[in-house]
This record gives sequence, structure tokens and C-alpha cells, in this order.
Amino acid sequence: MAIETTHELSDLITVIGNRRHLSTQVMEKLERLIQERKIKPDQQLPSEEALTKMLGVSRSTVREALGQLETNGLIYKRHGIGTFVTHPVGKGFHGGLERIEPFREIAHRAGKMSQVIDRNVSQIKADAEFASGIGIERDSKLIKIEIIEAINGVRTMYLTDYIKDIYGDFDKLAQWEGSVITYLAKDVKPPLTNTRTEIFAVGADEVVAKKLDIPLGKPIQYQVETYYTGEGNVMGIGYLYILTDQFHFFVNRHVA
Repeated sequence: MAIETTHELSDLITVIGNRRHLSTQVMEKLERLIQERKIKPDQQLPSEEALTKMLGVSRSTVREALGQLETNGLIYKRHGIGTFVTHPVGKGFHGGLERIEPFREIAHRAGKMSQVIDRNVSQIKADAEFASGIGIERDSKLIKIEIIEAINGVRTMYLTDYIKDIYGDFDKLAQWEGSVITYLAKDVKPPLTNTRTEIFAVGADEVVAKKLDIPLGKPIQYQVETYYTGEGNVMGIGYLYILTDQFHFFVNRHVA
């Protein structure tokens, strides 16, 4: 059953007062209504045309906002029928892999408190195996960034990035408070444009178990992500371990 016009969506009208990033405002308002269960799982949203008229924004703005919600796993489309709210997936929160965005931004969108527990930046030299893997000379300089992040006080993510020194400023990264991908995308020329990610299910070894304060061998998600410029050059590589009972990743796929 589709939601009514003036009840659940009445506060969406406030987004029209500020013309900046309208699609994000529409998305965030709808997201809040879903999280507060004012729009319930399996409830149908109004059509794009109806939302356009309700909100006084363009259809492309509505379409972009709905696309963001679908990427975030909060809505799903039934071909020829409409758009519906998804069911929650447990006590944690979730985010899509389609967009390159910092872990903490996904957490913030979900209303969770993200905290950097530990961060260490150092300079190292690539050994032969590592150098071969990312196409650099042995003993080439790399900047290593280790980060542990918590969600609502629970250690959830352990990340180690290795960035080629031609794409990173050690002193700047040592003081950098944002994520590494934000730095690569906004403060480096040429910037980060895309990544390639391999995903595995592994048992936590001694190092990871200690970093995330979990039992040895606990199943976790392991990602190996290679960072690329628009020209296809490798900027670096990241190794990410995620506690999946706190954070669920998903991928949206569509029929070609």
C-alpha cells in the first residue's frame, strides 16, 4: 500500500527552501522516515511523478535521490509495480559497494557514531613481491596508513593502505583527519577515480583479532582494494577487514 501525500511526507517540503544538493536532501529525509519506521518495510513509495509534484523538484532530482536510497539498500524496485522499502538486515547497518565513499560517511548516514580508535602513518620500502603486485620497483617508497575504526564503541574496521609516494604527501597524511580515499580523490592530481575490489570471507588471524578485539578465527569480511587514476595508473592498495555483525556490505545488480 502506497504512503499518503500529506502525512508521512509533509516534512519533506522543507527541503525546497534550500536549493543546494536537493537530491541529497530528499534522500536524507526519506532515509530518516524509513529508519524511524514512519515508512515501513514492504510499504510502497509514491511514483517518481507523484514525488516530483509533492516536493516541487525536478524528476531527475527525485530519480537521483531514489537511486541513492537503492544503492544504500533501503529501497528496492519491482518491475512494472513500483518502489518499496526493504527489510532491515540485523542489528548492524549496511552500505553498497557501488560508490567509492569513506566507511565513516556510510556510518553517519545510518545514524551511527564512527570513531577512529587508532591511526598510524609511516614510510616503508616495497619488497619484491609487493612491488611486483602494484607495478613499482623494488625498494620504492610507500606511505603506509593503518586505521582502526569503531561504530558506537565497537571496533568494526581495520584498514591498512599502501600509497605510492608520488601520490601522497607524508606530512600531510600524518595530519590528515579524513579518510585516505577522500585524500586521494580531492587532494591528489591526477585524482582517484575508480577502484577494483576483491572480497573474501576469512577467519581472523592473531593480528586482526587483536586489532578488532575479537576471538581468533572469527569469520570476517576481507577486502583487497586497488586504487586507480583515470588514466589507469595504480595509486596504491588497501587491505580492509570488517566485522560483519556490525556492518553488512551488499551489491545491487541489474539485468543488462
